Amino acid sequence: MSHIQTMVTLKHQVLDGLAFLKAVPVIYVDFPLHYNVGDQLINQGTEAAFAALELNVIARLSLLQLGHIGPDGESFVPNRHIAMLDRMMAEGATLVMHGGGNFGDIYRDHQAFREFLIQRYPGKPIVVLPQSVHFDTEQSKARAVRVMRGHGAIRMFLRDHESLRFARDECGVEASALPDMAQCLWQTPEFTKPLTGKGKGELVFARRDGEEAGWVRANATECDWDDLITGTDNALRKLYRLREKAAITEGLALSSWRHWYHLRNRVTFRTANFFAQYDSVITDRLHGMILSTLLYRPLSFVDNRYGKLSRYYQAWLSGSDQVAPRVESPHAPKD
Repeated sequence: MSHIQTMVTLKHQVLDGLAFLKAVPVIYVDFPLHYNVGDQLINQGTEAAFAALELNVIARLSLLQLGHIGPDGESFVPNRHIAMLDRMMAEGATLVMHGGGNFGDIYRDHQAFREFLIQRYPGKPIVVLPQSVHFDTEQSKARAVRVMRGHGAIRMFLRDHESLRFARDECGVEASALPDMAQCLWQTPEFTKPLTGKGKGELVFARRDGEEAGWVRANATECDWDDLITGTDNALRKLYRLREKAAITEGLALSSWRHWYHLRNRVTFRTANFFAQYDSVITDRLHGMILSTLLYRPLSFVDNRYGKLSRYYQAWLSGSDQVAPRVESPHAPKD
């Protein structure tokens, strides 16, 4: 299968998989308020899917709008706006949780928020958008399984087969495989325009966080998401977060996502144009890989520390003639 055929197929798989949401009012929760561009591409792709499906999205709410993580780092403390969410859920809305790679205990704040909502609304319809699952500790995993099994109305989408088995076999929830939400950005104007770039050779895009596998290529261009964020970006984000904390009315809480999305677009479009300057990409970031596929750049990858990229590649991208595992990857598929 060609790269174009692969990308068109993945986009339609996401839209077909979520078409059932056309029948219900939707509350989209936990959209990211940080400058990890991968999470922002997921958010942008989610909104592209919502628009394509013409969903009735009645609210977009972040973790910060609904509360904060407690001093123990393990619990979520709601604020006054939780009453607004309670009311909308009582009136028959479906809670749709942001996707990504944070289902587990690497990013505990988002997992705590997710588990709080699942426990607060037992039996109410909850949809988890495509996730990769990873736990470092059995204790955290057991807690998540207990919370998921106790709900009764969760529908979960997973980005790879290992995560799918966890949801079905251990959590006992309705679960399906689905590509990452950023695949819905294929052939959108914002990610087609940068195709006129190229000329700088190979971009080495390597992560520097809790998921890095320690792989570094010597004598090559190397950067990560943070290198593409400016001081102005950070200042505007701080101002936005202060505004969120001061949002004393429901109206302000319900409308503030528009301001954040403007900041998001500044960063994602700048990043797309940066990637487009290069002829090819090598990366250990999943969304470095997905962004490269959106921009039609030849790509090779090595894995993060728990094999996220090879799991995604084997599930969705192995048919593309533009994507291949690098031999340095400890999880690279063997011939």
